[in-house]
Amino acid sequence: MNNVPSASDARELQKRLGVTIDAETFLRSLTHRSYAFENPGVAHNERLEFLGDSVLSLAIAEEVFRRYPDMPEGELVKRHHVVVSTVALAKVARELGLGDNPLACYNGALVIKGDPQAYETIIEHPLDKKEIRTFLELVKAEFPSVSINLYSGKDWIADRLDKWVQIEATITGEQPVIQNILLPVLDVLIPIHKLLLIDEPPVIQKLHDYLHTLDFPKTAFYLSKDNYMEVTAKHVSKEQALYEIAQHYQVPLEQVMTIGDNFNDLPMLRLAGLGVAMGNAPEAVKTEAKAVTKSNNEHGVAEAVEKYVLI
Repeated sequence: MNNVPSASDARELQKRLGVTIDAETFLRSLTHRSYAFENPGVAHNERLEFLGDSVLSLAIAEEVFRRYPDMPEGELVKRHHVVVSTVALAKVARELGLGDNPLACYNGALVIKGDPQAYETIIEHPLDKKEIRTFLELVKAEFPSVSINLYSGKDWIADRLDKWVQIEATITGEQPVIQNILLPVLDVLIPIHKLLLIDEPPVIQKLHDYLHTLDFPKTAFYLSKDNYMEVTAKHVSKEQALYEIAQHYQVPLEQVMTIGDNFNDLPMLRLAGLGVAMGNAPEAVKTEAKAVTKSNNEHGVAEAVEKYVLI
């Protein structure tokens, strides 16, 4: 899990929006479905998004109807469409400063800020192209059933539309580009930030064990689920991303709060000034954390934010 907005950021955002929102609803409104999938029990924002889209559409329709009393229906529809378009709303988001917050992607292999379609890269740790080419050729030859997904910036590339890719598309709400997975590897101008390999658990475990008998000094392989293997540059990690972001923004680590629910979060929890373990975390994680909040199913993140941030 990731670090959360600071108290000043949360208050300032609500001030700019002209609203007062309880911590639980505030966090849910910022939680994408893909994050909720990776953290069972965490509520995502899709129901709120449905409601918000409907309210926004009604408010804009009323304003356009009132402002242009003599305009025919067809022109009103066009005006309404322009105002609620992605381009127009992105401009409003930028004016509110919503694009200024950093977003750590791929466990910290890429940190960006700004418009996701035209973002600014703050920190980047791409994979070594030579090693990845060797790795991909090996997987294709020895483990042909494995689904290979490549991530470069905001782009998701898959070499075929198999059942695993379709499941991932349903989870994330995104659609991949289907092409030869080696093409971006051979292009020196395209950075590769992460690979995700998916198959049945025994196949992925066998692949993972086999890779650790080989020599890939610049590349790390780890299981994020029993049938998911992720591949990043060797030094990429949550705690390294936290350290680099804090340095970039000149924020003392003593003033950072992180929240985690498993063993892979421990280094990040230790590094932050306040490391908070979820109530559903293993006991060893709770023991090392500086504080413990409620479980995912009990809105533990919201409780931690309300208790330690929004004070």
